[in-house]
Amino acid sequence: MIEKYGPWALVTGASRGLGRAFCLELSQLGFNIVMVSRSAEKLQELKQELSDKSPVQIRTEALDLALPDSAEKLFQACADIDVGLLINNAGIFPKGYFEKLELSELLQTVRLNCLAPLELTHRFTGRFQKRKKSGIIFVSSMQAFGAVPFMSNYSATKAYDMELAEGLRIELSPLGIDVLSLTPGFINRPGKKDGTGALDPDIIARQGLHKLGKKLFHTTGIVNKIYYHAGRLFLTRSFRSRLMARLIQKSMPRRKR
Repeated sequence: MIEKYGPWALVTGASRGLGRAFCLELSQLGFNIVMVSRSAEKLQELKQELSDKSPVQIRTEALDLALPDSAEKLFQACADIDVGLLINNAGIFPKGYFEKLELSELLQTVRLNCLAPLELTHRFTGRFQKRKKSGIIFVSSMQAFGAVPFMSNYSATKAYDMELAEGLRIELSPLGIDVLSLTPGFINRPGKKDGTGALDPDIIARQGLHKLGKKLFHTTGIVNKIYYHAGRLFLTRSFRSRLMARLIQKSMPRRKR
């Protein structure tokens, strides 16, 4: 990994969850890391943790990538280092009745989940093609496989990420750039198991890094693989969407007109 994609990796949404797991795994592999998140405090805490465990260089960038010019600022902040691995992990997933959600929140989701990884990928591709080998991971979602009512905007953004990654995988391969669409399902949170099929974030991060350059996309976990293949072979898109609607609506308050 470090010979192909090192010496620096850039991870968005780095301060918690899967992003944090990517940073921990990369530091163990010997990568220097640029960690990006909105919370400067959480980034500093993670930086200290990583520095205590391994002698790698860590940079932190407290940025909200949903804001205009943030991706450009981040790209310029990395101008003096040799980034060879980009992990587009940052994302938000508002859930609720569409008409009740704030339009600003829906637009923020599109900007962070779609426009930020698009811009970062385009900017870094210009640099990556000058290297012998580089890599890009798009963190998508199991909900990208079909429309998900009550999270319709989120599932649409993750479908965009998936399709973009899979197209670029073939398009950029001749330039020496490996691209992976990573589709995790439920992810366990610290001190809490999120149900059947949920995986710890460190397992997902490790699998994603291992599959980069080897697969077009990777779905983590047996339960998620069964859902994906069953959806393709046995379930219509309409049935799958109605099934997801019923599951999600159980955790939501009753709609008020």
